[in-house]
Amino acid sequence: MSQRPGQQLENGKLVYQCLCCEQFTLDEAGCCCDCMRCGWCDDPDGNNYPTERHSPNYRSLTELRDIVRRFGFGAACGANRAGGIRAAVLERMTANELSKLRTWEEESKH
Repeated sequence: MSQRPGQQLENGKLVYQCLCCEQFTLDEAGCCCDCMRCGWCDDPDGNNYPTERHSPNYRSLTELRDIVRRFGFGAACGANRAGGIRAAVLERMTANELSKLRTWEEESKH
């Protein structure tokens, strides 16, 4: 398990920081947990080789970080899945269209 910041929630649960979006969303660090905010699967190979794509992720860590930074969490979730949204498509989307893309966290509530 990788060493990275943990944060204790009000309910006493400890969560770890996602290396892609830097949010505290992971139940474990480096154990293939999915970040429900940005869609990154916290895979040791993907974490250790950030410019290479490693399954189960459909984007490299570097690519997905850029998508989070440029287009938001929902766009990252949409890009990091089979048949995901391509960067060229994201670039053509309006701010309103981008705002309608949901995170996995939001999808799980519907």
